[in-house]
Amino acid sequence: RRGLWQWLRRRVLESADLVIAISDYTAAMVRALAPSAHVVAIPLAVDHETFVPGDRAAAREKWGVNHQRILCSVSRIHAYKGYETVLKALAALPPQERAQITYLVAGKGPDLELLKQRACELGVDRQARWLGFVPDADLPDLYRAADLFVLATQERADEQSVEGFGLVFLEA
Repeated sequence: RRGLWQWLRRRVLESADLVIAISDYTAAMVRALAPSAHVVAIPLAVDHETFVPGDRAAAREKWGVNHQRILCSVSRIHAYKGYETVLKALAALPPQERAQITYLVAGKGPDLELLKQRACELGVDRQARWLGFVPDADLPDLYRAADLFVLATQERADEQSVEGFGLVFLEA
């Protein structure tokens, strides 16, 4: 069945007049699957009037993180997004430093409960705040509240999981 899907994808990609990819990385993936496909990369962009620096103090107050160092991640919650890498890095910090950090995680997804459990196992459940879905209108303030945006995505070829282009990096 997998071979049929690969053949079908290749056939569709190669018969299209044009395949538009969201990044050079994604275009290369298309070319690897369908060498004769006509593919171009047109990078994504964000609304430059929405995602701008703003009132950091107000943003921190909104999210209730006035006196901490803030890490922030925004995405669907999948293991390949690298959340566990961030949790392990937090766990490796000396307790006094770890106590000064809050990790705001915005998003929903199939690995949310697993990652919450992993945060408990690593002893960083007090640092991680799982925000769930955050509406687009609230994202600029979430980014403003953060000292560091982090998304440590990993390519997992065996699962066919990869971040083709992380729009959140541009937003942040």
